[in-house]
Amino acid sequence: MLYLDRIGQIGLLHALFEPVYVPELVCLELDMGRLMRPDTINPGKFNWMLAVSVDHSEQAALPPNRLGPGEQAVIAYARSREGYVAGLAVQPLLDDLKRCGFHLALNLYEEALELAGEKDA
Repeated sequence: MLYLDRIGQIGLLHALFEPVYVPELVCLELDMGRLMRPDTINPGKFNWMLAVSVDHSEQAALPPNRLGPGEQAVIAYARSREGYVAGLAVQPLLDDLKRCGFHLALNLYEEALELAGEKDA
């Protein structure tokens, strides 16, 4: 969400999903981010974004990873609810994200393109 906003594409979330569920931990991280960078997105200003709580046990049940707490909360929330998804990935967006400072390992970039059907397996 943060980087989609930074590349001017936050509307994609609204176009594809309504409502968009934002874990409270992500809201807190964004609140803290606005202390350093006031233009950081505020999910509370969008009527199509809803703050949700995530049970810590759902987060703890994730396989070992190097994701931050906010990202873990998003994945845990989506995994615990049938039919929910945790993101969107297509090459032009991923390239824009990288250009604005989002770090993505090459193997993850390639896997995202493959999952999106934009790269041969």
